Amino acid sequence: MSNTSLTAHIDGETLGWAQEMLAAYRARVACPTELTTAARASPRPNLNASAIYEFIRQRRSVRHFEEQELRVHDLSHAIEFMRCAPTSCHRQAVKAFLSVTPETARRAHALCVGRSGFGDFIPAFVSIAADLNAYSFPDEAFLPFVDAGICAAFFLLGCHANNLAATLMAWSVSDEDRDRKLHELLSIPAYYAVAVNCVVGVPKSVAPPNPRKPLDHWFSVV
Repeated sequence: MSNTSLTAHIDGETLGWAQEMLAAYRARVACPTELTTAARASPRPNLNASAIYEFIRQRRSVRHFEEQELRVHDLSHAIEFMRCAPTSCHRQAVKAFLSVTPETARRAHALCVGRSGFGDFIPAFVSIAADLNAYSFPDEAFLPFVDAGICAAFFLLGCHANNLAATLMAWSVSDEDRDRKLHELLSIPAYYAVAVNCVVGVPKSVAPPNPRKPLDHWFSVV
């Protein structure tokens, strides 16, 4: 924050928030015992691992939605889940750009690949993007997409918890023209990199679960 050439590109609200976080960090470093005690005192939610697993297992990618328009409020609960996602160095540089206008959502959806099987009605469209200004070092080039991917996973679970279905749309193969059009359509600033997109709505039909590879495929022991 002492580098004026960098802070000149950061809005006052973000800079003020960063200064507050820095002050809080310095206070915690000065009193590490108090921080440890506070962390230990935090109550755990009354959930068990089996219930959480079953909740996650029941989530589906849905391509047919009820012709029911959504409000921003309907998605705000899922964004609350995203807000709790971990990010590298606690940057919190990820943001959801969304439209609950079906016509705009349909136009945004048309810019994505992998659109086969979707119905005509697209209730809402969400782009999850990362502010590239928060990642200044060359070896951090991949971190915006890691952070946005983690946030996207939390967002999907947030939709599922609120009886909505969210389906990821690939963006890694987008070209410069489609990327520009999506930025314009959803008013995404140029310094935000779109990592992944989602179509969201009330599910009309739910497909059976896709088969998963065996558990021992998912880890390796050394």
